[in-house]
Amino acid sequence: MQIALRLYESRPEILSEDPKEHSKEIFRTSPETGLLHCFSIVLLQEKERYNRLIRTVASTLEQLIRAI
Repeated sequence: MQIALRLYESRPEILSEDPKEHSKEIFRTSPETGLLHCFSIVLLQEKERYNRLIRTVASTLEQLIRAI
């Protein structure tokens, strides 16, 4: 129980979904095409995966704590 509580309390925060809170350089669109750079798109996708993982870990730890 102590290990589960310690892991739950020390879990990382979810990254903001709002791109305005991030560096403007990263999410700058190309003047020619008006599109994001390919690395920016990959970063957004990885951020979504990271947030999904953190939510899953938090949910699993909550269920474990309730089960104990």
